[in-house]
Amino acid sequence: MSINRLADPSAGATSRETKASCAVSKCLQIQGLTPAALKSEFFYLNKFADIAELKTGLRRYIHYYNHQRIKLKLNGLSPVQYRTQASSC
Repeated sequence: MSINRLADPSAGATSRETKASCAVSKCLQIQGLTPAALKSEFFYLNKFADIAELKTGLRRYIHYYNHQRIKLKLNGLSPVQYRTQASSC
């Protein structure tokens, strides 16, 4: 089930190549995500029965992405750990 069909069940089938709207892209970028990363690492790997399940999964993924995922570019720290370390200097 596509994200567009979850949001609007009356919507027709959409292509996987459909680009996210500017508002969605901006919200994701504020969280440090890109639409491509969100789709490939979260959305395409999971199935959602309803909007509530999608929202819960999205919250968990964003928390993981910012708090638990380590990046070699950030010296092996998560984004939050890196920002905290940088702001304490």
